[in-house]
Amino acid sequence: MPLDQSKYLDQSTLREELLASGVAKGDLLVVHSSLKAVGRIDGGPTALIQVLEDIIGPTGTLMMPTFTFNLQGWAMGVYDPGRTASRVGMLTEVFRRQPGVCRSLHPTHSVAARGMMAEELTEGAPTLHEPLGPGSPFDRARLLGAKILLLGVGQNRNSTIHLAEHLAELPYLDVPFNEHGDFDAAWYCESTGRPPQLVKIRQMPGSSEGFLLIDHLL
Repeated sequence: MPLDQSKYLDQSTLREELLASGVAKGDLLVVHSSLKAVGRIDGGPTALIQVLEDIIGPTGTLMMPTFTFNLQGWAMGVYDPGRTASRVGMLTEVFRRQPGVCRSLHPTHSVAARGMMAEELTEGAPTLHEPLGPGSPFDRARLLGAKILLLGVGQNRNSTIHLAEHLAELPYLDVPFNEHGDFDAAWYCESTGRPPQLVKIRQMPGSSEGFLLIDHLL
């Protein structure tokens, strides 16, 4: 959804543009965003979240990536779902801090969600699925009929395409993640104060820059 950076978006205009893009009542909406690209919004990121949730209503669900990339080899510490900041944009960090938001436990590719399907999307141990593979929150969202909103970003920020790579069983997914072995690892804790646990990651998502080509197919 490309928006005009030159104008100041009030909430009524923002609502009109989101409705025109196809966002509707009852949607399970997966949002990838760049506030810088969207431009200035009356009320800031909190207002944008409010407008999105007003449109999808009480029967809808809002989900955003809150990726942290807390790999053991990158010395980024233990992932704590209640404290570790999202590293994929201001909107996602503001959202994950709000009351009533659930956050998944995967230490590199967590998501945050609020609404009717939030618990269903975020529950479960990260040992049960690869970061963006079958069984992940993005796969659950797919099976539940989610819509994807690209707000100021392109297909190269659409994480569901990584899921499509898994579902298509593309051969390069079997290439070892690093030269030291066939997996990497990350630490997480289920909640603040709980002892950390280790999860092995065998299929870390790779580059997404080529995903821009999908626009031609669409």
